[in-house]
Amino acid sequence: MNIEFTNIPQKDEKADTFINDEILVDTYGEEEQLSAWYSYLEDALPFPFGGMVLTENTKSSSRYNQVKLEGMASVQRCGLYQMWAMGRLSIDKTLVHFFLADLKSVDKMEAYQPLYYWKYWVQQYYTDDEVVWDQP
Repeated sequence: MNIEFTNIPQKDEKADTFINDEILVDTYGEEEQLSAWYSYLEDALPFPFGGMVLTENTKSSSRYNQVKLEGMASVQRCGLYQMWAMGRLSIDKTLVHFFLADLKSVDKMEAYQPLYYWKYWVQQYYTDDEVVWDQP
């Protein structure tokens, strides 16, 4: 059974508190925040785990495929709002990189919560037009 990432709220005080007190505490600037998020996700995600990932997106349709995520990509490949993981599509066993933002669902609750926090944070502090840096 897959747990979908739908309707991430505009405001979640529990998530804000956890993110500020447990993940981003004592971080300053983009590099430290990237390092904090990367470390948190690498430690908190229960690799390997499965899910559905966006593999094609056009104006008329979106296509998702099953993926088995095996680990985080190197931190050098990641950006603060572009976290990557390595995994294998069910249709092709080649190890490839995926944006964590493209995950539509996961098959373990232990994977859902850390990814929810990250997706929520990105939604709160990043838009295509600007980055908002007023959080700690």
